[in-house]
Amino acid sequence: MDNFDRAMQAVQVLDNKGHPTGEYVYQGSVANRALELLGKHLGLFPERIIATDPATQPVDQLRARREELRRKLKLA
Repeated sequence: MDNFDRAMQAVQVLDNKGHPTGEYVYQGSVANRALELLGKHLGLFPERIIATDPATQPVDQLRARREELRRKLKLA
């Protein structure tokens, strides 16, 4: 959040002694990256997508599901 605040001009630029210079510098790309990394840290952007389309499921999972459905139909 500190990087984001600085990039959005919320914090003044300091000189090498730590005194405010009276300048504010906007760095949009730094602000975007800071928010992106924060979002990843909080788990807002999953690395992988779990497919629900049967065509994309592994064959073993499809076979297991088929057998499960066959068992249920025989019991019904």
